Amino acid sequence: MKIYIKRFGLCFILEALFPSQAYAYIDPGSGALLLQMLIAGFIGAMFYLRNYLSKIKAFVFRKRKSKQLNEE
Repeated sequence: MKIYIKRFGLCFILEALFPSQAYAYIDPGSGALLLQMLIAGFIGAMFYLRNYLSKIKAFVFRKRKSKQLNEE
């Protein structure tokens, strides 16, 4: 049974590495969907990073304020 799985995996990898010609195209709707996903991912990453940067700023400035209050 294992030999069949290995042979199937090998055939699958070879087929993926050396594909035959595909007579197909990407229609404009698919291209627009891909572009929309890229833009949404970029904006989502910006909000995600902004959240962590604000937490880091709050942590740093909280320590500075506590040091200033202790000095006074």
